[in-house]
Amino acid sequence: MTEVDSHWVPERSDPTGPDRAALIEDLPDAVLVMDHQARLLWGNRAAEDLFGRSLEESVGLDCITLVHPSDLEMALLSLAGMQTERVGRPLELRVSTPEGWRRMELVGHSRADDIILVFRDLTDRHRWEVASDNLDVLRTVLQHISTVVMVIEPDGRVRSSSAALTRLLGLDQLEVEGRHLSGLVSSDDRVAVGRAIREALDAPVGASVAVDVGARRADDSFLPVTFSLVNLVDDPTVGGLVMTVHDISRSSAAEAALLETNAVLSATLESVADGIVATDGVGIRTCNRQFFEIWGIPEESPARSDIYALTDHIRSMVEDPDALVARIAAIDADLAATSEDIIEFLDGRVIERRSRPRLIDGRAAGRVWSFRDVTATRRLQEELAHQAVHDPLTGLANQVLFSQRLEAAVAGAGEGAEVAAMFVDLDNFKAVNDTLGHSSGDRLLVEMAERLRSSVRPGDTVARLGGDEFALLLVDLDGEEAAITVARRLIENVSRPIDLLAETVVVGASIGVAVTGRPVEPDSLLRSADLAMYHAKQSGRNQFRLYTSDMAHASGGRGNADARLRGAAARGELVVHYQPVVDHARDDAIVGLEALVRWNHPDRGLVMPGDFIPYAEASGLIDEIGLHVLEEACRTAAGWQDYGPDAPLVSVNLSPHQLLDEELPDRVGAVLAAVGLAGDRLVLEFTESSLMQDPSVVARQIRAIRRHGVHIAIDDFGTGHSSLARLQQFPINTLKIDRAFVQQVEVHTGRSLVRAIVQLAHTLNMLTVAEGVETTVQQQRLDEVGVDLAQGFLYHRPLPAEEIAELLASCRGGLGRAAAPAPLP
Repeated sequence: MTEVDSHWVPERSDPTGPDRAALIEDLPDAVLVMDHQARLLWGNRAAEDLFGRSLEESVGLDCITLVHPSDLEMALLSLAGMQTERVGRPLELRVSTPEGWRRMELVGHSRADDIILVFRDLTDRHRWEVASDNLDVLRTVLQHISTVVMVIEPDGRVRSSSAALTRLLGLDQLEVEGRHLSGLVSSDDRVAVGRAIREALDAPVGASVAVDVGARRADDSFLPVTFSLVNLVDDPTVGGLVMTVHDISRSSAAEAALLETNAVLSATLESVADGIVATDGVGIRTCNRQFFEIWGIPEESPARSDIYALTDHIRSMVEDPDALVARIAAIDADLAATSEDIIEFLDGRVIERRSRPRLIDGRAAGRVWSFRDVTATRRLQEELAHQAVHDPLTGLANQVLFSQRLEAAVAGAGEGAEVAAMFVDLDNFKAVNDTLGHSSGDRLLVEMAERLRSSVRPGDTVARLGGDEFALLLVDLDGEEAAITVARRLIENVSRPIDLLAETVVVGASIGVAVTGRPVEPDSLLRSADLAMYHAKQSGRNQFRLYTSDMAHASGGRGNADARLRGAAARGELVVHYQPVVDHARDDAIVGLEALVRWNHPDRGLVMPGDFIPYAEASGLIDEIGLHVLEEACRTAAGWQDYGPDAPLVSVNLSPHQLLDEELPDRVGAVLAAVGLAGDRLVLEFTESSLMQDPSVVARQIRAIRRHGVHIAIDDFGTGHSSLARLQQFPINTLKIDRAFVQQVEVHTGRSLVRAIVQLAHTLNMLTVAEGVETTVQQQRLDEVGVDLAQGFLYHRPLPAEEIAELLASCRGGLGRAAAPAPLP
């Protein structure tokens, strides 16, 4: 120990005197005395506590080592200053202590032999100053951030809040402070707020408790918010709960909208007629009730949730399970594939299946499968397709199917494979029909059809062309004798007696036969058979004639029908009769009149259109006749306009050839203008087959006609071959149900078919008219299925214009306006 050490240590006194040493010893500030070489000579108890060393072990310590390296230069300059000025200026620096570097204020006093240093701890004050500065910054930040921050006392009262509270709720900060938090929410949420405060107080320090409430605004409305409370009660700087308030009105509205959307989608899913199931790579995600009903899956069945059980169930239901499972597997293997096909069930049902990817954010996440029961639609389409090529009364082929088969047969005619066409016209049928009525006439036609069918081979064709006219196609014949044998058998079978209404009736058949052993024009062969039939009838009836080439030039044959028909309109021989269309729901009020042409032949009397229209079409006279009927009907209807808005509409039938005439729309407009008839008083009727000639051209033609205000009707619906779906592309007002369907309406299957047609028409915004209504039972059944209008002998027969005028005058109070037509497209 040095001499200096021995001087200071044992006496522990200040050289300035024992009294001062005692005083310095008890100072709270640390005091060190060092020599001018900065070696420690003495220190008080506060210095020992500060530096963590006893005086005995510290004497001689280089005091410069106690200074933080960053503050060393500043300390040395201060000491140098003390050498000249004796009392140094206060200096802040950091010194080494057992707890680390502490910030001190140093004041030095230089004497001759030593330097006295007084250290005052500034660490706490510095921290307070920093904290104070930080608090100022925090207060400023809290006043500008968008999040509401509040300090809540443990008893639930608001101690303070940020300025965002005013921006969010319109409440003044001072008004809120001191109020209980439950007073800032709706009455329904007060219990929840109290519970949240208790849970936050019981939670660990720093843990958060959240509750969704309605916060009261300044206008007493409520805003959906989330209170998030953090327990900082034990933090001396807070001593309470810190709460943030988050506006969730947008997310709540979005959530509510999402819930509403999901509810609508769910309700829609359950209300559609299709069975729908959504799958992912694992199994079933969702499906609707109709899916289970279509597949007959019971409530408790595992097939409702297990994809494998569902697959087994499906296999047990369908006609070809292996093919169906293979198709499903192939579709599942291609995530982007869309597909549709038909599934035939073992119970006879037909189901339409569709599948498309289930997309989430544009990526395939599974598939959506839909199943629609199209059994009724398929049967209706099959029935309509059958009706399109068959006579609905007799079940025989109609002229469309007969023409198709005739064309195919004559194209393959050759040696050893001759083809015969027969034209059969029943003798005395008109007398039976007029005497015993149409129902008996129909029974007679059905019986004759069966007799004709039983007289030929299975590969031959028997067709009804209309009225009491039939045609037969015999194929693979071995010469004319084979055809003659069949003709004799036909005459024998047809002429057998038949009982009708307790009367025995006998009719005969006049048959024309035309045979070819080489390809010819189909129409030519049938026309030859027709001429031969005419010769048979002229020769005494109930016999047959084999066609010969001289028949075409015979003066009495039907070959000169064209010459007689040509000019008939100019000679005034073509007359127009009108059959009323009635609204049964309004006491059979007359709402329309259909124009029907007749040929007042000088020798044959009144000839029905079925006996001369085919010749008019074949000879090209149909346009002339059609225009004549249109002009005459419009001229007559112009006089009905005096009846005002209840004046009946007039309907005119036009041929397929006329429909394709590009000048038809202009001709219609010219006729209307010439006779002074408003366009909305005219209905033009076309057959189904007319519409299907060239659908795009026909649609354009009909739209052009409609621009004149004219209404359009489909005549004899069900006898053509139109597609149900394609009807939508035509701007049509009315669908007229063929007489053959009306006659079947008394039986269940026929009634179902008519109901389907009516529903189709109403779906497409069309009126329906039943043609050929003859009995009150038919009318009752038509009312049951919703038919709008009707015409037939039950109400009125076709009458000349003069008698129609008298009829309209006599039932002036019984006229009625037809329902509004479909709007122009």
